[in-house]
Amino acid sequence: MVLGLGLTAPLLQLGYTGQSMRTALQARDSVAGFLAQPVQSRPEHPVRPDGAEVRYEGVTFGYDDSRRVLHDITLSCRPGTVTALVGPSGSGKSTLARLLPRFHDVDEGRVTLGGADVRDIEPARLYTETGFVLQDAHVLRTTVRDNIRLTRPDADDAEVVRAARAARIHDRIERLPRGYDSVIGEDAHLSGGEEQRLTIARALITDAPVLVLDEATAALDPDSEAAVQDAISALVVDRSLLVIAHRLHTITGADTVLVLDAGRIVERGTHDELLAAGGTYRELWDRQQRIRSHEPDPAAPAGAGAGQVTR
Repeated sequence: MVLGLGLTAPLLQLGYTGQSMRTALQARDSVAGFLAQPVQSRPEHPVRPDGAEVRYEGVTFGYDDSRRVLHDITLSCRPGTVTALVGPSGSGKSTLARLLPRFHDVDEGRVTLGGADVRDIEPARLYTETGFVLQDAHVLRTTVRDNIRLTRPDADDAEVVRAARAARIHDRIERLPRGYDSVIGEDAHLSGGEEQRLTIARALITDAPVLVLDEATAALDPDSEAAVQDAISALVVDRSLLVIAHRLHTITGADTVLVLDAGRIVERGTHDELLAAGGTYRELWDRQQRIRSHEPDPAAPAGAGAGQVTR
């Protein structure tokens, strides 16, 4: 009995150590995979964009040689307009949007910003011209103030507060124990919707003329979605917005809706025009309306995301 009691603690410690080793090995593999990524090419003669118009010209892209994700995509997104990307899961919406900030480079065709190929724009310049709010909000374990001005460390307090007000998060920050000096994860604990509004404040303070929203309201409750919706609406003025959406009722006010299927644009137009056309968009719309009204739809696939914007 004494021996059994004496062996328990070492065995438990071995178990804890084994788990720590597995975590460390996973971290090592992640770092090694990151370092093995190819270096992004830099232009020898950088070009400055002239304006904020975004154009995709005959874009084809695949993650490997055997599988093409996008095929001959052509579109434009003018300043002060909202362009929405919709379609079934796996149709290439996120991939298309992420070619603009050069998360990947095209195989054929080109993506331009202000008439300049994004591959010819200095990366630092490109990321001052483009901002993005992704489905998963990323916040750091530092003060709320520093989280908001992450992309513009020289922003003063007045600019931080102005961005937070526009993102509908200022009042919540004021209720934190130390306000803007509260540290996220210590004395500041925010909900998913609040963190998303914080990233929108970060996008606002960057003042980028082009913004990519990749399902920015996914998995939020209705109240949080409405607050994020109000914050996103503040971004439209004088900016080019490229929005990925699954909940079609959230982009009915978009200037242009592009319907993707299997990596191709199969329909384009306004919400009303696409409904009248009676094609893929109409099918998606009717299906979602049935789901929202709790009517059974045996043909509907499981799962739905979100991305919201109105004008």
